[in-house]
Amino acid sequence: MIIDCKKVADSIHLEPKPRTLGIIRYGEHKDAEYFCKSIMKQAEGTKLYIIEIDLNTYDYKGMMIENMINACDKIVCCNPFPKEIKELLQDMIPPQKDIDNFTGRSRYRNCTAEAVRMVLEDKYESIEGLNATVLGANVGWEIARELKDMGSTVTVYNSKTKNEYRTMYADIIVSAVGKEDLIKYLPCAETIIDVGNDIGDLIYEHAMNDLYDLTPQRNGIGLITTKILLKKVLEDEHEI
Repeated sequence: MIIDCKKVADSIHLEPKPRTLGIIRYGEHKDAEYFCKSIMKQAEGTKLYIIEIDLNTYDYKGMMIENMINACDKIVCCNPFPKEIKELLQDMIPPQKDIDNFTGRSRYRNCTAEAVRMVLEDKYESIEGLNATVLGANVGWEIARELKDMGSTVTVYNSKTKNEYRTMYADIIVSAVGKEDLIKYLPCAETIIDVGNDIGDLIYEHAMNDLYDLTPQRNGIGLITTKILLKKVLEDEHEI
């Protein structure tokens, strides 16, 4: 069965307030561009002013980052970034403006991890005692922390782990790698949450036959992630 992520997203209500959000990305990347468009679309009618920059188009990157820090109430950085640019951003962006915990020092939780939690809380009374496998070692660690907090037994694999059977005994699978057809073996899975477009057509075909529950390719976790991010920006009264 396909999980209704739109229903979960619609449960998050936005209160229009004048705020400024800075979006920083680097170069052309499908997922980053889609995320930026999703933010802008869902922000319509919220009084949120958005400034978006592509750091790849500027020579004086440090100066542009500083300008964004000064101009914006909150900042979201859309991965991926080259290693040196990521380190520069993490060093420069103040934790109180880092709305998605990109720096690892923010008091805000990661929005994608929160979205995964909301989907599971909508489906289960509790996931305590269930086995969860998280694929992806970047945002995957943030997701794993949420799942552990919910009582699940969690295993995290990165995209280079050479083990085709890593999802064999998982009740819950969260994939956040961005590699198509990564998941192949699902004998125990009840729920599959696709954060990084990792699910092949065969997996979706099985889901349509009610073998397990799966987030959709369109209007999936990203829809909820964007709504959570906007709610934080609009409603947070601290450090504005």
